Amino acid sequence: MQVSKTRLLFYALFLILPLLTIYFTWMAVGPQWDAIARYLNGRTLLNYLGGHVSPQLAFAGELSSNLVYYFEPYREPVSTPIFAFLNLFFKNPILPFMVLSFIAYFVVVYKLGRELKADTLLTLAAFINPYTVYFLFIPNGGEGLAVIFALLGIIYLLRKNQVSGLFFGLAFLSKYPAGVLFPLVLLLGEKKKTAEAIALELLAFVGWGAVDWMLYGTPLSSYFQSLSNAGTLARTYFVSPIAILEVAGYPILLAAAVAVILFLRKKKLNLKIDYRSKVLIGFSLLSFIGYLIIVPHNGVFTQARYGFLFSVSLLLFVLFLLSSLTGGKDSHKARYFVCVVSVLLLIGELYIAYSVGSATNNRYYNPNNGIGIFSHVEDELQLIGFGNCSVVSNAWIPMIYAGYNSYSPFYVGAPTPDVNRSLAEEGSNYSLLVKEKEEYPIVVFNIVGINPSLIPNLNGSSIAYSDKNVTIYLPRNVTCYR
Repeated sequence: MQVSKTRLLFYALFLILPLLTIYFTWMAVGPQWDAIARYLNGRTLLNYLGGHVSPQLAFAGELSSNLVYYFEPYREPVSTPIFAFLNLFFKNPILPFMVLSFIAYFVVVYKLGRELKADTLLTLAAFINPYTVYFLFIPNGGEGLAVIFALLGIIYLLRKNQVSGLFFGLAFLSKYPAGVLFPLVLLLGEKKKTAEAIALELLAFVGWGAVDWMLYGTPLSSYFQSLSNAGTLARTYFVSPIAILEVAGYPILLAAAVAVILFLRKKKLNLKIDYRSKVLIGFSLLSFIGYLIIVPHNGVFTQARYGFLFSVSLLLFVLFLLSSLTGGKDSHKARYFVCVVSVLLLIGELYIAYSVGSATNNRYYNPNNGIGIFSHVEDELQLIGFGNCSVVSNAWIPMIYAGYNSYSPFYVGAPTPDVNRSLAEEGSNYSLLVKEKEEYPIVVFNIVGINPSLIPNLNGSSIAYSDKNVTIYLPRNVTCYR
Protein backbone atom coordinates (compact mmCIF):
# COMPACT_ATOMS: atom_id res chain seq x y z
CA MET A 1 0.00 0.00 0.00
CA GLN A 2 1.40 3.37 -1.04
CA VAL A 3 1.84 5.89 1.78
CA SER A 4 1.01 9.53 1.04
CA LYS A 5 3.69 12.20 1.30
CA THR A 6 1.65 14.04 3.93
CA ARG A 7 1.51 10.96 6.11
CA LEU A 8 5.25 10.38 5.69
CA LEU A 9 5.87 14.00 6.66
CA PHE A 10 3.94 13.59 9.92
CA TYR A 11 5.74 10.31 10.65
CA ALA A 12 9.04 12.15 10.25
CA LEU A 13 7.92 15.05 12.45
CA PHE A 14 6.81 12.72 15.26
CA LEU A 15 10.27 11.15 15.17
CA ILE A 16 12.53 14.16 14.54
CA LEU A 17 10.93 16.85 16.76
CA PRO A 18 11.29 14.82 19.99
CA LEU A 19 14.86 13.85 19.10
CA LEU A 20 15.72 17.52 18.60
CA THR A 21 14.09 18.35 21.94
CA ILE A 22 16.18 15.66 23.66
CA TYR A 23 19.33 16.99 21.98
CA PHE A 24 18.77 20.66 22.80
CA THR A 25 17.88 19.81 26.40
CA TRP A 26 21.10 17.83 26.64
CA MET A 27 23.09 20.77 25.26
CA ALA A 28 21.38 23.13 27.69
CA VAL A 29 21.46 21.39 31.05
CA GLY A 30 23.41 18.22 30.33
CA PRO A 31 22.51 14.81 31.74
CA GLN A 32 19.99 14.65 34.55
CA TRP A 33 20.79 13.17 37.97
CA ASP A 34 19.13 9.79 37.38
CA ALA A 35 20.71 9.40 33.97
CA ILE A 36 24.18 9.93 35.43
CA ALA A 37 23.54 7.43 38.24
CA ARG A 38 22.41 4.76 35.77
CA TYR A 39 25.39 5.45 33.53
CA LEU A 40 27.75 5.03 36.51
CA ASN A 41 26.04 1.75 37.40
CA GLY A 42 26.60 0.52 33.86
CA ARG A 43 30.25 1.58 33.91
CA THR A 44 30.78 -0.33 37.16
CA LEU A 45 29.20 -3.46 35.70
CA LEU A 46 31.48 -3.19 32.67
CA ASN A 47 34.54 -2.86 34.94
CA TYR A 48 33.44 -5.95 36.83
CA LEU A 49 32.79 -7.98 33.67
CA GLY A 50 36.19 -6.89 32.37
CA GLY A 51 37.83 -8.43 35.42
CA HIS A 52 39.07 -5.11 36.81
CA VAL A 53 37.39 -5.46 40.19
CA SER A 54 35.74 -8.08 42.38
CA PRO A 55 31.95 -8.04 42.93
CA GLN A 56 32.38 -7.22 46.64
CA LEU A 57 34.23 -4.00 45.90
CA ALA A 58 32.49 -3.08 42.65
CA PHE A 59 28.97 -3.24 44.03
CA ALA A 60 29.70 -1.77 47.47
CA GLY A 61 28.72 1.54 45.91
CA GLU A 62 29.87 4.73 47.57
CA LEU A 63 31.53 2.74 50.33
CA SER A 64 34.20 1.83 47.82
CA SER A 65 37.42 3.80 48.07
CA ASN A 66 37.64 4.03 44.28
CA LEU A 67 34.80 5.90 42.60
CA VAL A 68 35.53 4.23 39.28
CA TYR A 69 33.33 1.52 40.80
CA TYR A 70 30.45 3.70 41.98
CA PHE A 71 27.21 1.71 42.14
CA GLU A 72 23.74 2.44 43.52
CA PRO A 73 22.02 -0.86 44.35
CA TYR A 74 18.57 0.71 44.74
CA ARG A 75 18.42 1.64 41.05
CA GLU A 76 16.24 -0.65 38.94
CA PRO A 77 18.57 -3.05 37.11
CA VAL A 78 17.47 -3.16 33.45
CA SER A 79 19.27 0.04 32.41
CA THR A 80 22.57 -1.12 33.96
CA PRO A 81 23.51 -3.77 31.36
CA ILE A 82 22.26 -1.49 28.58
CA PHE A 83 24.60 1.27 29.70
CA ALA A 84 27.41 -1.26 30.13
CA PHE A 85 26.91 -2.36 26.51
CA LEU A 86 26.75 1.22 25.19
CA ASN A 87 29.95 2.03 27.08
CA LEU A 88 31.73 -0.29 24.66
CA PHE A 89 30.86 1.99 21.74
CA PHE A 90 30.47 5.50 23.15
CA LYS A 91 32.75 7.56 25.37
CA ASN A 92 29.62 9.11 26.89
CA PRO A 93 26.63 6.82 26.28
CA ILE A 94 23.94 8.89 28.04
CA LEU A 95 22.74 10.82 24.98
CA PRO A 96 22.82 7.70 22.75
CA PHE A 97 20.78 5.91 25.42
CA MET A 98 18.18 8.69 25.37
CA VAL A 99 18.01 8.68 21.56
CA LEU A 100 17.81 4.90 21.20
CA SER A 101 15.19 4.67 23.95
CA PHE A 102 12.94 7.14 22.16
CA ILE A 103 13.38 5.39 18.80
CA ALA A 104 12.39 2.10 20.47
CA TYR A 105 9.33 3.84 21.95
CA PHE A 106 8.40 5.17 18.49
CA VAL A 107 8.55 1.67 17.01
CA VAL A 108 6.58 0.08 19.87
CA VAL A 109 3.86 2.75 19.65
CA TYR A 110 3.60 2.14 15.90
CA LYS A 111 3.22 -1.60 16.55
CA LEU A 112 0.60 -0.89 19.20
CA GLY A 113 -1.47 1.02 16.66
CA ARG A 114 -1.23 -1.89 14.25
CA GLU A 115 -2.24 -4.34 16.99
CA LEU A 116 -5.27 -2.25 17.94
CA LYS A 117 -6.14 -1.85 14.24
CA ALA A 118 -5.99 1.90 14.77
CA ASP A 119 -4.61 4.53 12.45
CA THR A 120 -0.86 4.42 13.15
CA LEU A 121 -0.50 8.14 12.49
CA LEU A 122 -3.15 8.96 15.08
CA THR A 123 -1.51 6.49 17.45
CA LEU A 124 1.77 8.38 17.18
CA ALA A 125 -0.07 11.69 17.56
CA ALA A 126 -1.55 10.44 20.84
CA PHE A 127 1.52 8.81 22.38
CA ILE A 128 4.22 11.25 21.29
CA ASN A 129 3.45 14.45 23.14
CA PRO A 130 5.23 16.95 25.40
CA TYR A 131 4.63 14.84 28.52
CA THR A 132 5.98 11.56 27.14
CA VAL A 133 8.97 13.21 25.47
CA TYR A 134 10.04 15.14 28.56
CA PHE A 135 9.16 12.85 31.46
CA LEU A 136 9.89 9.47 29.89
CA PHE A 137 13.21 10.12 28.19
CA ILE A 138 15.00 13.26 29.34
CA PRO A 139 15.34 12.48 33.09
CA ASN A 140 16.21 8.85 32.24
CA GLY A 141 14.88 7.56 35.51
CA GLY A 142 13.76 4.31 33.90
CA GLU A 143 10.25 5.52 33.04
CA GLY A 144 10.83 5.32 29.29
CA LEU A 145 12.07 1.73 29.43
CA ALA A 146 9.21 0.77 31.75
CA VAL A 147 6.62 2.17 29.32
CA ILE A 148 8.26 0.45 26.34
CA PHE A 149 8.07 -2.93 28.09
CA ALA A 150 4.59 -2.22 29.49
CA LEU A 151 3.24 -1.46 26.00
CA LEU A 152 4.90 -4.60 24.65
CA GLY A 153 3.15 -6.44 27.48
CA ILE A 154 -0.17 -4.89 26.40
CA ILE A 155 0.47 -5.88 22.77
CA TYR A 156 1.09 -9.52 23.69
CA LEU A 157 -1.79 -9.50 26.17
CA LEU A 158 -4.10 -8.39 23.36
CA ARG A 159 -2.78 -11.38 21.41
CA LYS A 160 -3.56 -13.55 24.46
CA ASN A 161 0.09 -14.56 24.56
CA GLN A 162 1.71 -15.52 27.85
CA VAL A 163 4.93 -13.73 26.84
CA SER A 164 3.15 -10.61 28.09
CA GLY A 165 4.19 -11.70 31.59
CA LEU A 166 7.87 -11.43 30.66
CA PHE A 167 7.41 -7.86 29.41
CA PHE A 168 5.49 -6.81 32.53
CA GLY A 169 8.35 -8.29 34.57
CA LEU A 170 10.89 -6.29 32.58
CA ALA A 171 8.76 -3.17 33.03
CA PHE A 172 8.96 -3.72 36.80
CA LEU A 173 12.75 -4.12 36.64
CA SER A 174 12.93 -0.89 34.62
CA LYS A 175 10.89 1.13 37.15
CA TYR A 176 9.56 -0.56 40.28
CA PRO A 177 6.12 1.15 40.27
CA ALA A 178 5.37 -0.75 37.04
CA GLY A 179 4.97 -3.87 39.20
CA VAL A 180 1.38 -2.70 39.71
CA LEU A 181 0.67 -4.13 36.24
CA PHE A 182 1.39 -7.74 37.24
CA PRO A 183 -2.31 -8.69 37.76
CA LEU A 184 -3.12 -7.87 34.11
CA VAL A 185 -2.06 -11.36 33.02
CA LEU A 186 -5.12 -12.72 34.84
CA LEU A 187 -7.10 -11.44 31.85
CA LEU A 188 -5.56 -14.19 29.71
CA GLY A 189 -8.33 -16.44 31.03
CA GLU A 190 -6.81 -19.82 30.19
CA LYS A 191 -5.30 -21.39 33.29
CA LYS A 192 -2.19 -22.71 31.55
CA LYS A 193 -1.39 -19.44 29.80
CA THR A 194 -2.07 -17.44 32.96
CA ALA A 195 0.21 -19.70 35.02
CA GLU A 196 2.98 -19.42 32.41
CA ALA A 197 2.61 -15.62 32.29
CA ILE A 198 2.82 -15.38 36.08
CA ALA A 199 5.89 -17.63 36.00
CA LEU A 200 7.54 -15.29 33.48
CA GLU A 201 6.76 -12.28 35.70
CA LEU A 202 8.29 -14.08 38.65
CA LEU A 203 11.28 -15.15 36.55
CA ALA A 204 12.25 -11.52 36.04
CA PHE A 205 11.60 -10.76 39.70
CA VAL A 206 13.42 -13.83 41.07
CA GLY A 207 16.36 -13.38 38.68
CA TRP A 208 17.16 -9.95 40.08
CA GLY A 209 16.41 -11.19 43.60
CA ALA A 210 19.08 -13.89 43.21
CA VAL A 211 21.69 -11.30 42.20
CA ASP A 212 20.57 -9.12 45.11
CA TRP A 213 20.96 -12.05 47.50
CA MET A 214 24.50 -12.83 46.32
CA LEU A 215 25.61 -9.20 46.62
CA TYR A 216 23.77 -7.97 49.71
CA GLY A 217 22.52 -10.99 51.62
CA THR A 218 18.76 -10.57 51.03
CA PRO A 219 16.74 -11.03 47.81
CA LEU A 220 14.76 -7.80 48.23
CA SER A 221 17.56 -5.53 49.43
CA SER A 222 17.57 -3.24 46.37
CA TYR A 223 13.79 -2.93 46.29
CA PHE A 224 13.52 -2.05 49.98
CA GLN A 225 16.37 0.45 49.65
CA SER A 226 14.45 2.10 46.82
CA LEU A 227 11.32 2.36 48.98
CA SER A 228 13.36 3.73 51.89
CA ASN A 229 14.94 6.44 49.74
CA ALA A 230 11.57 7.50 48.34
CA GLY A 231 10.12 7.75 51.84
CA THR A 232 13.11 9.60 53.31
CA LEU A 233 13.65 12.32 50.75
CA ALA A 234 10.08 13.49 50.21
CA ARG A 235 6.87 13.07 52.20
CA THR A 236 4.64 15.83 50.94
CA TYR A 237 1.25 14.02 51.16
CA PHE A 238 0.04 16.76 48.83
CA VAL A 239 -0.83 16.21 45.20
CA SER A 240 0.16 19.22 43.10
CA PRO A 241 -2.48 20.45 40.63
CA ILE A 242 0.38 21.30 38.28
CA ALA A 243 1.58 17.70 38.37
CA ILE A 244 -1.94 16.41 37.67
CA LEU A 245 -2.22 18.81 34.73
CA GLU A 246 1.09 17.61 33.32
CA VAL A 247 0.06 13.97 33.66
CA ALA A 248 -3.51 14.19 32.37
CA GLY A 249 -3.55 17.52 30.51
CA TYR A 250 -2.62 16.28 27.04
CA PRO A 251 -4.98 13.25 27.07
CA ILE A 252 -7.83 15.51 28.24
CA LEU A 253 -7.00 18.14 25.60
CA LEU A 254 -6.88 15.56 22.82
CA ALA A 255 -10.06 13.83 24.02
CA ALA A 256 -11.87 17.18 24.08
CA ALA A 257 -10.76 17.95 20.52
CA VAL A 258 -11.95 14.55 19.31
CA ALA A 259 -15.26 14.96 21.16
CA VAL A 260 -15.88 18.29 19.42
CA ILE A 261 -15.11 16.78 16.02
CA LEU A 262 -17.44 13.84 16.65
CA PHE A 263 -20.17 16.18 17.86
CA LEU A 264 -19.89 18.31 14.72
CA ARG A 265 -20.04 15.17 12.62
CA LYS A 266 -23.04 13.97 14.67
CA LYS A 267 -21.34 10.63 15.14
CA LYS A 268 -22.06 8.38 18.12
CA LEU A 269 -19.56 6.10 19.81
CA ASN A 270 -20.28 2.40 19.87
CA LEU A 271 -18.83 1.32 23.21
CA LYS A 272 -18.40 -2.43 23.50
CA ILE A 273 -17.01 -4.16 26.57
CA ASP A 274 -14.94 -6.75 24.73
CA TYR A 275 -11.58 -8.31 25.61
CA ARG A 276 -9.69 -5.31 24.30
CA SER A 277 -11.75 -2.97 26.46
CA LYS A 278 -11.09 -5.12 29.53
CA VAL A 279 -7.33 -4.90 28.90
CA LEU A 280 -7.45 -1.10 28.55
CA ILE A 281 -9.69 -0.66 31.60
CA GLY A 282 -7.48 -2.96 33.68
CA PHE A 283 -4.33 -1.10 32.62
CA SER A 284 -5.86 2.26 33.43
CA LEU A 285 -7.30 1.16 36.78
CA LEU A 286 -4.07 -0.43 38.02
CA SER A 287 -2.01 2.53 36.81
CA PHE A 288 -4.30 4.95 38.63
CA ILE A 289 -4.08 2.93 41.85
CA GLY A 290 -0.30 2.88 41.58
CA TYR A 291 -0.25 6.64 41.02
CA LEU A 292 -2.42 7.28 44.08
CA ILE A 293 -0.10 5.18 46.22
CA ILE A 294 3.18 6.77 45.20
CA VAL A 295 2.39 10.37 44.21
CA PRO A 296 1.93 11.85 47.73
CA HIS A 297 5.50 10.87 48.61
CA ASN A 298 7.13 13.00 45.93
CA GLY A 299 7.74 16.63 45.05
CA VAL A 300 6.10 18.44 42.13
CA PHE A 301 8.61 17.31 39.51
CA THR A 302 8.65 13.67 40.59
CA GLN A 303 4.87 13.66 41.10
CA ALA A 304 4.53 14.35 37.39
CA ARG A 305 7.15 11.75 36.53
CA TYR A 306 5.49 9.03 38.58
CA GLY A 307 2.25 9.51 36.70
CA PHE A 308 3.87 7.98 33.63
CA LEU A 309 1.81 4.76 33.58
CA PHE A 310 -1.45 6.55 34.31
CA SER A 311 -0.81 9.12 31.57
CA VAL A 312 -0.07 6.38 29.04
CA SER A 313 -3.19 4.44 30.07
CA LEU A 314 -5.30 7.55 29.43
CA LEU A 315 -3.70 7.82 26.00
CA LEU A 316 -4.95 4.31 25.21
CA PHE A 317 -8.52 5.49 25.78
CA VAL A 318 -7.86 8.61 23.71
CA LEU A 319 -6.64 6.33 20.94
CA PHE A 320 -9.98 4.52 21.09
CA LEU A 321 -11.71 7.87 20.56
CA LEU A 322 -9.32 8.77 17.76
CA SER A 323 -10.15 5.56 15.93
CA SER A 324 -13.67 6.95 15.51
CA LEU A 325 -12.25 9.67 13.25
CA THR A 326 -11.11 7.24 10.57
CA GLY A 327 -14.55 6.82 9.01
CA GLY A 328 -16.51 9.34 6.96
CA LYS A 329 -15.86 11.61 4.01
CA ASP A 330 -13.81 14.18 5.92
CA SER A 331 -11.87 11.65 8.01
CA HIS A 332 -8.52 12.73 6.55
CA LYS A 333 -9.22 16.35 7.56
CA ALA A 334 -10.00 15.33 11.15
CA ARG A 335 -6.94 13.10 11.26
CA TYR A 336 -4.60 15.81 10.04
CA PHE A 337 -6.19 18.37 12.36
CA VAL A 338 -5.26 16.20 15.36
CA CYS A 339 -1.76 15.65 13.95
CA VAL A 340 -1.25 19.39 13.40
CA VAL A 341 -2.28 20.14 17.00
CA SER A 342 0.13 17.48 18.26
CA VAL A 343 2.99 18.73 16.10
CA LEU A 344 2.44 22.34 17.20
CA LEU A 345 2.69 21.26 20.85
CA LEU A 346 5.89 19.36 20.09
CA ILE A 347 7.30 22.43 18.32
CA GLY A 348 6.44 24.50 21.41
CA GLU A 349 8.32 22.02 23.60
CA LEU A 350 11.28 22.14 21.24
CA TYR A 351 11.29 25.94 21.40
CA ILE A 352 11.31 25.84 25.20
CA ALA A 353 14.22 23.39 25.16
CA TYR A 354 16.13 25.68 22.79
CA SER A 355 15.34 28.73 24.93
CA VAL A 356 16.53 26.97 28.09
CA GLY A 357 19.80 26.31 26.30
CA SER A 358 20.30 30.01 25.74
CA ALA A 359 19.95 30.77 29.48
CA THR A 360 23.44 31.22 30.91
CA ASN A 361 22.51 30.01 34.41
CA ASN A 362 21.24 26.66 33.11
CA ARG A 363 24.41 26.02 31.17
CA TYR A 364 26.43 27.06 34.21
CA TYR A 365 25.14 23.97 36.04
CA ASN A 366 25.68 21.65 33.07
CA PRO A 367 28.26 19.00 34.09
CA ASN A 368 29.43 18.95 30.46
CA ASN A 369 30.33 22.65 30.64
CA GLY A 370 34.08 22.94 31.17
CA ILE A 371 33.81 26.52 32.43
CA GLY A 372 30.70 26.03 34.56
CA ILE A 373 30.02 25.60 38.23
CA PHE A 374 32.16 22.49 38.68
CA SER A 375 35.36 24.04 37.39
CA HIS A 376 34.52 27.08 39.56
CA VAL A 377 34.28 24.81 42.63
CA GLU A 378 37.66 23.30 41.82
CA ASP A 379 39.19 26.77 41.62
CA GLU A 380 37.75 27.74 45.01
CA LEU A 381 38.93 24.49 46.61
CA GLN A 382 42.41 25.18 45.28
CA LEU A 383 42.39 28.67 46.81
CA ILE A 384 41.51 27.40 50.29
CA GLY A 385 44.06 24.58 50.15
CA PHE A 386 41.81 21.61 49.35
CA GLY A 387 42.28 21.23 45.61
CA ASN A 388 42.02 17.66 44.27
CA CYS A 389 40.75 16.49 47.68
CA SER A 390 37.83 14.14 48.19
CA VAL A 391 34.65 15.97 49.18
CA VAL A 392 31.15 15.31 50.49
CA SER A 393 28.42 17.03 48.48
CA ASN A 394 24.66 17.37 48.25
CA ALA A 395 25.18 16.91 44.47
CA TRP A 396 27.59 13.99 44.52
CA ILE A 397 26.23 12.35 41.34
CA PRO A 398 26.98 15.22 38.91
CA MET A 399 30.24 15.88 40.78
CA ILE A 400 31.40 12.29 40.19
CA TYR A 401 30.37 12.70 36.56
CA ALA A 402 32.45 15.91 36.40
CA GLY A 403 35.52 14.04 37.69
CA TYR A 404 35.48 14.64 41.45
CA ASN A 405 36.00 12.09 44.20
CA SER A 406 32.69 13.09 45.72
CA TYR A 407 30.66 11.17 48.29
CA SER A 408 27.05 11.21 49.39
CA PRO A 409 26.44 12.61 52.89
CA PHE A 410 24.07 9.70 53.61
CA TYR A 411 26.83 7.11 53.68
CA VAL A 412 28.77 8.84 56.43
CA GLY A 413 28.73 6.68 59.55
CA ALA A 414 26.07 4.33 58.16
CA PRO A 415 27.70 0.94 57.49
CA THR A 416 25.78 -2.27 56.81
CA PRO A 417 27.09 -5.64 58.03
CA ASP A 418 27.22 -7.18 54.55
CA VAL A 419 29.15 -4.32 52.99
CA ASN A 420 31.40 -4.06 56.04
CA ARG A 421 32.24 -7.76 55.77
CA SER A 422 32.81 -7.56 51.99
CA LEU A 423 35.15 -4.62 52.30
CA ALA A 424 37.04 -6.36 55.10
CA GLU A 425 37.53 -9.34 52.79
CA GLU A 426 38.94 -6.97 50.21
CA GLY A 427 41.42 -5.61 52.74
CA SER A 428 39.72 -2.20 53.03
CA ASN A 429 39.76 -0.42 56.38
CA TYR A 430 36.06 0.40 56.54
CA SER A 431 36.11 2.25 59.86
CA LEU A 432 38.85 4.51 58.49
CA LEU A 433 36.78 5.12 55.37
CA VAL A 434 33.85 6.36 57.44
CA LYS A 435 36.05 8.50 59.64
CA GLU A 436 37.69 10.08 56.61
CA LYS A 437 34.33 10.98 55.08
CA GLU A 438 33.34 12.83 58.23
CA GLU A 439 36.43 14.98 57.75
CA TYR A 440 35.93 15.81 54.07
CA PRO A 441 35.19 19.37 52.87
CA ILE A 442 31.45 19.73 52.15
CA VAL A 443 30.37 21.28 48.83
CA VAL A 444 26.73 22.44 48.81
CA PHE A 445 25.10 23.58 45.57
CA ASN A 446 22.19 25.97 45.88
CA ILE A 447 20.21 24.68 42.88
CA VAL A 448 21.35 21.13 42.12
CA GLY A 449 21.27 18.48 44.82
CA ILE A 450 19.41 17.34 47.90
CA ASN A 451 18.24 19.75 50.59
CA PRO A 452 21.30 20.89 52.59
CA SER A 453 19.37 20.37 55.84
CA LEU A 454 19.75 16.61 55.26
CA ILE A 455 23.57 16.79 55.42
CA PRO A 456 24.92 15.54 58.78
CA ASN A 457 27.22 17.81 60.82
CA LEU A 458 26.68 20.80 58.54
CA ASN A 459 25.88 23.12 61.45
CA GLY A 460 29.17 22.24 63.12
CA SER A 461 31.20 23.27 60.07
CA SER A 462 32.57 26.66 59.13
CA ILE A 463 31.95 28.40 55.80
CA ALA A 464 35.12 28.73 53.75
CA TYR A 465 33.47 30.11 50.61
CA SER A 466 29.95 31.12 49.57
CA ASP A 467 28.18 32.79 46.65
CA LYS A 468 24.70 32.52 45.10
CA ASN A 469 25.55 29.19 43.45
CA VAL A 470 27.63 27.18 45.90
CA THR A 471 28.88 27.08 49.49
CA ILE A 472 31.96 25.22 50.73
CA TYR A 473 31.97 24.10 54.39
CA LEU A 474 34.94 22.83 56.38
CA PRO A 475 34.26 20.42 59.28
CA ARG A 476 36.15 20.92 62.54
CA ASN A 477 38.71 18.18 61.81
CA VAL A 478 38.82 18.69 58.06
CA THR A 479 41.57 16.77 56.30
CA CYS A 480 42.53 16.45 52.65
CA TYR A 481 42.22 12.88 51.38
CA ARG A 482 43.22 12.05 47.84
